[in-house]
Amino acid sequence: MKRRSVLFAKRLAFKVKKFLLFLILSLIFSRQVGAGETLRMIDGKIKEISLEKHELVLSYKHPVTSRSEELKLIIDDKTSADEGVRLEDLRGDDPVSVTYEEIPGGLFYARDVRRVPLRGVPIKEIPR
Repeated sequence: MKRRSVLFAKRLAFKVKKFLLFLILSLIFSRQVGAGETLRMIDGKIKEISLEKHELVLSYKHPVTSRSEELKLIIDDKTSADEGVRLEDLRGDDPVSVTYEEIPGGLFYARDVRRVPLRGVPIKEIPR
């Protein structure tokens, strides 16, 4: 009888240790996943930029539907631009690539704005 109770206690201790290890690892990994930021990138043209309002409106072609859409992004002093280019230098219709993140409230914060150099003539506009 004593042997059964010792065996039962060992099994119970093993299960409790296993559960605690699982719980600790779950907490560690959930914090790492939650703490990381998800950055996205989008290419388009500047429709409107206002440093006073801290916003950039980007028009782009949706990759699935091919419809023209707009995305309003928040910009501030922490938003970076190309080397040698400031946010003040950007104008409407400039082709850009924007790295951004979604923040609570359904807002989008621009982290990085890069001017996209255009080389050559787009295929649709080649004169014949």
